[in-house]
Amino acid sequence: EGVYQAPYSPPVADMQRVEVPFSDFVLVRGPVSVPDAPRLSNVSAVFQVGFTVSKFVIGPKMTMLENFRNGTFQLDIEEIGVFSKSGKEEGLAVGGMPETLPEDEVQRRK
Repeated sequence: EGVYQAPYSPPVADMQRVEVPFSDFVLVRGPVSVPDAPRLSNVSAVFQVGFTVSKFVIGPKMTMLENFRNGTFQLDIEEIGVFSKSGKEEGLAVGGMPETLPEDEVQRRK
């Protein structure tokens, strides 16, 4: 399993659209980018998306953010999707939205 990450800064106030192009993602080991690693090219092979708050900058060496603050955080997400600058869905596995589990099933699986 390879882990690719891309930096982004969510808006502080109101909900806003944030686009992170697949071309921004780099292969990492922890917060360190893997030199000369292949770019993320087969987006149909992506099976998980996650969000992380890190005190490190993604780069060739482990560098701490100067203004990082420890503590809890909240990230409100209204919708997650994919986009294409060309307007085409080339290489994307588009099969519709997965169904969510009913609340009783969620509780049963905990």
